[in-house]
Amino acid sequence: METDNVNEEGYDDQYTETSYISATDETLLTAAREGNTDKLKQALQEGADPNFVDEYGGRYSAIHLAAHNGHLEVLKLLLDKGAELDSIGNFTAANNEVKYGTPLNHALEAGHLAVAKYLIEKGANVNLTDGTYEYYTPLHTACRAGRLDAVKLLAEKGCDMDAVDGAGESALNIAADYGHLEVVKFLHSKGANVNSTSMIHTPLLAASENGHVEVVKWLLASGAKVNDTAQLRKDTALHLAAQNGFPDVCAVLVQNGADVNAKNDEDKTSLDLAASTEVKNAIEKSRK
Repeated sequence: METDNVNEEGYDDQYTETSYISATDETLLTAAREGNTDKLKQALQEGADPNFVDEYGGRYSAIHLAAHNGHLEVLKLLLDKGAELDSIGNFTAANNEVKYGTPLNHALEAGHLAVAKYLIEKGANVNLTDGTYEYYTPLHTACRAGRLDAVKLLAEKGCDMDAVDGAGESALNIAADYGHLEVVKFLHSKGANVNSTSMIHTPLLAASENGHVEVVKWLLASGAKVNDTAQLRKDTALHLAAQNGFPDVCAVLVQNGADVNAKNDEDKTSLDLAASTEVKNAIEKSRK
């Protein structure tokens, strides 16, 4: 999808002057983007469908825009008029990322907790996946975004804390992957296993691969197994940290018992894969 015409409200407006959409439906979408309740009421009074789906600038309806932008009063009006609570929608946001999911997914990722709470109070499914191949639940979305308050809300509302995504990744794996230490700590306090294994990750592998040294330290202190590998590949955390050029992570891993001589599926050690002399030096110095 072309995204050169994305405006600051998070909407691809390259289609707004075309004839496929009625003026009334366009007013509805504009009101949802802007949080304009008066304009929204006008559009609804003139017969706008609260579930009208824009299939050219993405595939979304007004409720997705309202949730993403945190417009609670607009969202309330839409729901009162029959907008679908758990509909799946996607659109291109201002940062050129395509956002997917239900209104709850959109609200959580953007950090609009009041909107998320209202949606849940109205019966939003806290375990519904986002309609993509990733199969992200609202919990996965909140963990990826590092929204601790949202993660706590979902836990309070009874979400499935053990749900995995399409790759078998747990919420803890995702939080570790993106370096969100406080989210990692909270998930662990709720029983998340620091040694859970997916096809490609454990929490330690995910954090090490992406250079999140504070997460690595915490996981090791909390019992993460330093030499564990994933289901489909036999790289250790040290292999991944070395290959991706994170000397500080390599040092911490070696100091905590990482096997410098361990070989992966390609018969390579971490020193064989080291991205730089700095990484090699960090490994060698830490093993002494």
